[in-house]
Parts: sequence; C-alpha cells; structure tokens
Amino acid sequence: MKSINKYKKFLIILFLLFLIDSAGYYVILRPHRRELKNLSEIVHNKTENYTSKNSKVSTSNDSQSYASQSREQIEKFNAILPDKDELARIIGELFSFIDKENMALKKVTYQPKQIKEVNLLDYSANFTITGDYGSVKRLLNEIEWSANLFSIKKLHLEKKPEDRSVELNFTLSIFLRSNKGLM
Repeated sequence: MKSINKYKKFLIILFLLFLIDSAGYYVILRPHRRELKNLSEIVHNKTENYTSKNSKVSTSNDSQSYASQSREQIEKFNAILPDKDELARIIGELFSFIDKENMALKKVTYQPKQIKEVNLLDYSANFTITGDYGSVKRLLNEIEWSANLFSIKKLHLEKKPEDRSVELNFTLSIFLRSNKGLM
C-alpha cells in the first residue's frame, strides 16, 4: 500500500510539473513566438518590396526574356571590352601610369591565356617596380580607376632597407576580346 501511495504522489507531482510547464509555455513563450512571426513577416514584406522596386532584372519566369536580356548584356560588355589588337596601347597606358609616378620599372613579363568558353583572352602581366610608398598608392589608384578591365591577382610590397623606397611586385590580368568576342 505504501508503495502505491508513493507512486500516486510521484504521479501527482509529475502531473503538476507538466501543468506548470504547459502554463509557462502558453503564458511566456507563445506570445513571443507570435510577435517574432509577425516581425519576420514584416521584414520579409519590406525586403520583397525593396527588391521589386530596385531590381533592374525582370522577375518574370519567361526564360526567353531572360535569355534575351543576357544576350544584350553580353553584347554591351563586348562593346566596351578592348580588342586583342589593343594590348600594346593598354600596356603603354600602364607604363604611363608608372612614369607619371616617377617609379622605376625593373621587370615585366606576360603570359597570355585563352578562355575558350567565352572567347576571352587573359593576359597576365607581372610587374616589378620601385618607388616611394605614396607613388605606389597613387599607381594602384590609377589602375583601379582605369577604363580598361584589370584584375590584380597578386600584390607584394617590400620595403628596401638601403633607401626609403619600396618594391612592388604585382600580377595583373588584362582581359581582352578575341576576334569573335564573347559567345
């Protein structure tokens, strides 16, 4: 009999704990979950409205219109990308940037690479130049704001202890259109 009374007390205590836990959930957590759900819906609606107003690309599911937009964008890109015959002019522009900053050009190497999927040429040009730190910053700024499409792959700056100059080694990708252009 005593063991049955112990189990009854245990079951009653367990039932009371369950009631307290359930009441705590409904009193404390449930209102906050509703509030969190409402806030997430508000954020989602505002984000959706912002992207639909500021999106330049059509959100229609018509694959043909998307394909034609892609072709137009590639044609615009082709129009501004220099032809492979303009490599000498582009390298001359880089040399003029270096001369403008009174930097000494020590070494230049080129390595052309054809990107066959898109008929694009990638000329990797490796430069080693010396000058003061301010001229290095201005040179990199000139490259950044150039009208040509450059991508700096590698950049290494080293201070020369014998004088107050720095040596800059950088690898630059120069992207050019092959005769056919993209596509």
